[in-house]
Amino acid sequence: MNDTLEAQYRVNPHLRVIFTSDDEILIKHGARSPTSRIVRDDGRTRLLGTVLRGLQSHGSLAALLERRLIPADQQQSASELIEYLHQEQVLQRAGEDVVQTYLSSVVRAPSRLTDARVVQVGAGYLGSRIAEELVRLQIGELTLLDDRSMQSAELDRRFFQLPPRLVQTGRSYVGSVVEHLQQGGDTRVLGQHVSVLDKDALRAALASAHLVVVAAESMSLRLMHTVNEVALELRKPWLAVQMDGSEAFVGPLFVPGESACYNEFQLQHEASSGAVKDEYLTYKEALNSPELRFEHLSLPPFVQTACGFAATAVMRFLSTGMCFLLGRCLRIDFERLSVDTEEVLRLPRCPACSPYKPYRHTYL
Repeated sequence: MNDTLEAQYRVNPHLRVIFTSDDEILIKHGARSPTSRIVRDDGRTRLLGTVLRGLQSHGSLAALLERRLIPADQQQSASELIEYLHQEQVLQRAGEDVVQTYLSSVVRAPSRLTDARVVQVGAGYLGSRIAEELVRLQIGELTLLDDRSMQSAELDRRFFQLPPRLVQTGRSYVGSVVEHLQQGGDTRVLGQHVSVLDKDALRAALASAHLVVVAAESMSLRLMHTVNEVALELRKPWLAVQMDGSEAFVGPLFVPGESACYNEFQLQHEASSGAVKDEYLTYKEALNSPELRFEHLSLPPFVQTACGFAATAVMRFLSTGMCFLLGRCLRIDFERLSVDTEEVLRLPRCPACSPYKPYRHTYL
């Protein structure tokens, strides 16, 4: 009782409380959101409206009693009402994380992000932005892998979203990003300056991860196939995010044993290239050639947009185990201003993931 009396509460900032009367409220997350319900006080004590109006910003039951908004003889009823509204996520207690409040009240997520461990392969223009959003979400632990260093401070300052003092020619991507992210938030941020194509390094880093994110500023089929191989071996879910000029590919999210793997996605993506297939294959061959490797820039607004979708996908998967990108790729074309999705089908004889399937049909 005393705990409820002195505790500070406020109305859940993710919800809109609409008073139809002092004894009935309509709770909405948004005009068209499925989060919608009615709370009614059938006893008609008028406490419901009084309490919620008094706690629009942080306040306590003791303060409401002191201001005589609630009669002393209704203190017990008001305390029980506040506890009920807090249990129903209508009220947020001081000190509770605002992101977790969203996940609990809107998404109804069973898991907490603070318990999650994420490994991110790539800490460049795209990866650094995704990492920053994951730290804002306060995931438990984030490990960054990258072996690149800044080659041109003048260019990097325009494309990295980092303080200028951390963008210096010769500095490692991982070192600069980790130093920036460690300055705020409760996420434990670690960095490893290792080759992202080193399978042993990937195995060691992915061993304890709940999710792997691969962030590439340009198409890197070798990187994706390498991570796919290790993820299948360790049975780790992973999300592919990559830029290709003015196009962003967010997803698919691969879950070994449940979804298609990257090899199946790439085969189907190649088959759907249609009239430009010959050009696509030539382009793909050039990407795999060490002699023709180059930095392929995508404008910061394009990268930032892809980052937002990726961070949202990570948040949903870690908190619910489900995701809108599971077996699906979101393609954003910034030249044509189009957004499409590609569904990825599982193939019966994929050479990459077939050996890890729990069963195989005799005739397939």
